[in-house]
Amino acid sequence: MRGIDGLVSIREVARRDGVQLPGQVHTVMEPPKDPPQGHQTQTQRRHSAAFKRKLVKLTEQAGASVATIALAHGINANLLFK
Repeated sequence: MRGIDGLVSIREVARRDGVQLPGQVHTVMEPPKDPPQGHQTQTQRRHSAAFKRKLVKLTEQAGASVATIALAHGINANLLFK
């Protein structure tokens, strides 16, 4: 639609071309993206009291390596120092 001066308004051109001008709000929601393959969200693990006691006993043995024991049981070594 042309104005009185015969020119097309910038808003009309933007609307026709699908361009958003400042002051307009984009209201179309995009679907959530799936997480990349192979990635899982981290959750806090909870270990049983028996598992904890077992690891503590293993670390009390002479010559035991806390890091090796932790690695063998799938936990970080700093958890055994707490």
